[in-house]
Amino acid sequence: MIRSQDKIVYLSHTEYRLLSQMYDLCKEGIYYSHYNKFFENVDERKIGYNWTIYTCNAYYDLTVIKWCNLFGSYKEPTHYRMLSSTEDLKESLTKLKVTKPFRSKLKISLLSNIKLDINKYDIYHRKALKYRNKNLIHRENSPLKIKNHEISYPNIDVMMKSFKWLYFFIVDILETFPNEMNAKNCYKFQYKWIKHEKFDEIVNEDMPNFFIK
Repeated sequence: MIRSQDKIVYLSHTEYRLLSQMYDLCKEGIYYSHYNKFFENVDERKIGYNWTIYTCNAYYDLTVIKWCNLFGSYKEPTHYRMLSSTEDLKESLTKLKVTKPFRSKLKISLLSNIKLDINKYDIYHRKALKYRNKNLIHRENSPLKIKNHEISYPNIDVMMKSFKWLYFFIVDILETFPNEMNAKNCYKFQYKWIKHEKFDEIVNEDMPNFFIK
């Protein structure tokens, strides 16, 4: 049984730039979030308390950064709404039976897959952006700008589900492009097709394997 397969498609320059970056951000977010979960369950007494805590926190912060690249402000050049930013991408969405208005339908699909309604997602979205903007990218400290205990940590499980949804959506879009070069699509891009039910199994195979005596 084929669990995954490396594939090649050819894209125009614009689609290549966008999809390759979004694909890479998704993969990074997927692995950073899984590494965070992995180190949360490591016995820090065997490896070292400080090393375990700082490593776990670092992967958490990296996960938030990548999530905000893809799901944060609409101004982000790699926001998932950009999947409908060109005529070719709109054509791909149509082939995937995504109907207009594309951006609304993309958000409906996202919410369905992460199991949040619009109100809960908006609350989560604000919390994630506040953490990224006031505690991560910038460290806000003025009492005039931030209250004590105002910053809270967004649940990483929502991010993991979001990355997984977007990864498969991007792969589905890539599947609509030609696998041979032509005059319009001349930028080669390699990606990994993964069977849906084998996704977590394949990702977990890449987790660290510590043999501690």
